[in-house]
Amino acid sequence: MNTQTLTQPRQGISQLYIMLACLYLVQGIPLGLAFQAFPTLLRHEGLSLDLIALTPIAALPWVLKVFWAPLIDNYWSVRVGRRRSWIIPLQILSAICLFLIASIELNAHSAVIVLSIISLLALFSSTQDIATDGLTAERAKGSKLGQANSVQVAFFMAGMIVGSSGVLIGEEYLGHFNTFMAIGVLQILCVLPVVFWREPEPNREDLVNPGKIRKVFSRPYSLHMLGLALFTTMGGAGLFGLIKLILVDSGWSMTQIGFISGLGHNLMVIAGCIIVTPLIQASSVWRAQTLGLMVLILSGVGWYVICSHGYLEPWAVWTMTILTGLSIGMNTVAAYTLVMGFARTGTQPAVDIAGYQASQTLSHTLIGMIAIGLASVTSYASASLLAIPISIIALWFVYRCKQVN
Repeated sequence: MNTQTLTQPRQGISQLYIMLACLYLVQGIPLGLAFQAFPTLLRHEGLSLDLIALTPIAALPWVLKVFWAPLIDNYWSVRVGRRRSWIIPLQILSAICLFLIASIELNAHSAVIVLSIISLLALFSSTQDIATDGLTAERAKGSKLGQANSVQVAFFMAGMIVGSSGVLIGEEYLGHFNTFMAIGVLQILCVLPVVFWREPEPNREDLVNPGKIRKVFSRPYSLHMLGLALFTTMGGAGLFGLIKLILVDSGWSMTQIGFISGLGHNLMVIAGCIIVTPLIQASSVWRAQTLGLMVLILSGVGWYVICSHGYLEPWAVWTMTILTGLSIGMNTVAAYTLVMGFARTGTQPAVDIAGYQASQTLSHTLIGMIAIGLASVTSYASASLLAIPISIIALWFVYRCKQVN
């Protein structure tokens, strides 16, 4: 199927954007928990960096989701709808996971149990993401694809704010139970737009061209696009995982870290999404990607300087956090636009996108573990420098992909 032949649903593009905003919002919560809130809370409880370095494993379902992506593309209820058949029940299961976490007190003894539930939550949200990405690729055409990807990244990051800064601040002021109960209710509310959405029937060609894993990376230039997807966002993910730990070890409070992570970092990621959208339309997605990587290199140098000199004054931390957030937003939107545009020209957009995102999440998990592990044996300053060679490799892939497109 060439998804460019699909028509827009009758409800219009604005309703599509609202629905996507809700879905991507709740998808960001589990990764916010796994990569940010949970490591920070465990460090606050006095657990070692060696143990905390393992917490990104909770995001493993996002790496493995490509293996069950064909199921999402190939099986659904005709009465409910191809994408709604998966999105609605998975959203409810995600809410149940959050209610379970609310009932468990977080400490060194319960860490493994909570991490297991967060992993299950990631399983549900990553599977829902397969259906949501397929929906996006099918329904957002032409210039709307870049806008849809801006909605995707911006609200996904908003979800990470809820799962990271929201949880850290909520733990201190509302308590553990109330914080996670509120997030569980949010999961339920965000499924309502999908419940009331009338999903168009799938293209008939879907029925004769089922999705298969082996087709994900067998298309011409698919490996070039894989390299671009991996490296354009990897450097920012490494810095992302270090910032909270740097601040914890510098004596910052949970509330201070919550604000710096939310206002200074995640909101700046969203700002990067807003900035890059008109840049893509006015210039090109390739130039937007290149600019984002250059900003990331500057960010890595900046974190190295302030960490190596121990100059973690608020203005310096805020400046570098804002710079890092902007670069991540720009790089992510540009990369997703390129990857989704490439996937929609094939016959299985949901499976293809799942394959690229799974590989991307694996790189994020590995770089998070490597960065934290390197910081534990050397310093946070040296770990910050990882962003530079990674960004240089990404620039090479951007150049190669542009040459073949």
